[in-house]
Amino acid sequence: MPHVYLTNEDLDAILARAAADPDFLSKSAVEQLGERRAPATKRDMKILDIAQDMRYVRDGEVEIDNPCDGIATISEGDDNGAYVLAWVWADFSGTDLDKEDESKSAHERLEDEIDAVEAA
Repeated sequence: MPHVYLTNEDLDAILARAAADPDFLSKSAVEQLGERRAPATKRDMKILDIAQDMRYVRDGEVEIDNPCDGIATISEGDDNGAYVLAWVWADFSGTDLDKEDESKSAHERLEDEIDAVEAA
């Protein structure tokens, strides 16, 4: 199943709709969405500090969201650690997605992408 990333504004809109229409979402879904909006706890901040100090977290390459924005994601289970959602930079340079390649128009690049998908 694909992941869907929501902004705080998206979450607020969904929660407002759920409050107005009880049939819109299950109670469990509303609770889970509300938890995503909750501010980081002290434990979360410690986990994020550990993750930020890991050697492969580098500005512009691998980054972790700011927990103060309410969007850092931590998944902690029974094991001795936690997963922390990080962003990996995907550089388009030299690919058919290159936005700085002036040799092709955006339309031509889109056609190339469609052709590649159809050929696969």
